[in-house]
Amino acid sequence: MMSVNMEEEDMVQAGRTRDSQAKEAARIIYESSGQPIRQSSYSPNYVPNGVNSSNSDSWMQGGMLQMSAVRRTFCLLVTFDIGLIFIIWVIYTQLLPTSGVDNRWDQFIDQVQRYDINKSLFDIVMLSTVRLTLLLLAYALFRINHWWMIAITTTLSCTFLLAKCFVFNFADTEHDNALGYVLLIVSFSMAWVETWFLDFKVLPSEKKARKKVTMGQHDERSPLLGDVEGQRHGREYAEYYSPENSDESDTDVERSEGTRGHSRQASHSSVNSFISFREQEYIQLGDELMDIVWEMHQTKDGWKLEKGDNPEDGIVHSIYNKKIKRKVYRLQSEVDFRAQYLWEECAYQLEENSHWNPTCVESRVLQAINENTDIAYTIAAEAAGGIVAARDFVNLRRWGERNGQYLSLVTHTTFSGMPHQKKYVRGENGPGGFLFVPIPNEQHKCQFLWYLNTNLKGWLPQQAIDVGLTGVMLDYLKYLRIHIEDLKNREKS
Repeated sequence: MMSVNMEEEDMVQAGRTRDSQAKEAARIIYESSGQPIRQSSYSPNYVPNGVNSSNSDSWMQGGMLQMSAVRRTFCLLVTFDIGLIFIIWVIYTQLLPTSGVDNRWDQFIDQVQRYDINKSLFDIVMLSTVRLTLLLLAYALFRINHWWMIAITTTLSCTFLLAKCFVFNFADTEHDNALGYVLLIVSFSMAWVETWFLDFKVLPSEKKARKKVTMGQHDERSPLLGDVEGQRHGREYAEYYSPENSDESDTDVERSEGTRGHSRQASHSSVNSFISFREQEYIQLGDELMDIVWEMHQTKDGWKLEKGDNPEDGIVHSIYNKKIKRKVYRLQSEVDFRAQYLWEECAYQLEENSHWNPTCVESRVLQAINENTDIAYTIAAEAAGGIVAARDFVNLRRWGERNGQYLSLVTHTTFSGMPHQKKYVRGENGPGGFLFVPIPNEQHKCQFLWYLNTNLKGWLPQQAIDVGLTGVMLDYLKYLRIHIEDLKNREKS
């Protein structure tokens, strides 16, 4: 029997040794591939991106359950309730006639010891005390996440106060005190203020934070690389890999075999790329971006001519999009270049943008998400002789093919690795970007469309900015045509 147990222990120990060796081997392979090793974002004190620790729900931090700031505010409000009621009641008792009592203190005692529901308002103080006790027990001690306790206390308070209004002798000349009315009204109002604050502030904000934190909890199924793998915010890992010589990488995205080299390669050097929860959010946002711009592209009616009269020089239209609540501009033109090649140039050669486009100071990729999504940083040059200062943008980029048309799209996003810069005003781009539509029977030409809606922020009014956007779009078209000619010359040489 002992030998069997020893054999089982040896097998367990051997399994642990093999597991540790496998992890070490994987780590060495991972490092040798040139991938930067990121520290795991999971820790007892970790707060997911987008969750404000001062306003989020209770979660485990350092092994202790913390109370959210909004819940603490609610507890302070409940405590303020009894303090306010007690002070008003004390002043009320001091203003009562002193007939039948020797001093003011006796008047105070008379309200308590000789309590009469028809003459005394001490029960209002006790009602507030009961409300305080029940609410602090429920929402501070036990920290329940439901409205049933506040509903009970508010219902009991309102019922009692309503009954008090009928039985209390307001006409008694000895107790004719305006603060009696105030005390009843304040008690009634505070009960409803607490109900509103809990139901519309505390519970919704905590539910939202709890959802984010739940999605950020550590999964027991550790990957082979353990903490070396990088950010894991809690959902199942989406495994992205493309079979060798495969042309398809997504349901609506086809990558051509002739794609030029680009910065995605470093992010997919390993066979299996584990995608963090934050990156999954970016991918979902990219899918939504594709749908929004595609719907915009399918809209034929409602466009208003802004500038231009022929496809060669470019035509700019505008429309107010109710879904994104912003004015959108559309540039239409025809260019002498194959749609797929021009799409690849814009999608995969972002860093080259500043070399041929004078309005762009810098363009670079901050983080590659997957084979058709990344986070990019762009600095736009100052304009109007320096009146309009330089702007920088942090964009989510998404590109792909849909119904034979090629899209390279952008929208504003946030990225912790690129905070606001002091010397630039951070602008915001709404859903938009480039579309390259092949022209039938003319494979070396395509229709070029640019959908633009942007907010440059700063002190300039948006209306003044909108006026200048048409000129910016037409200037970009001129630079693009020059760049296309340069690309043609490169191909010939």
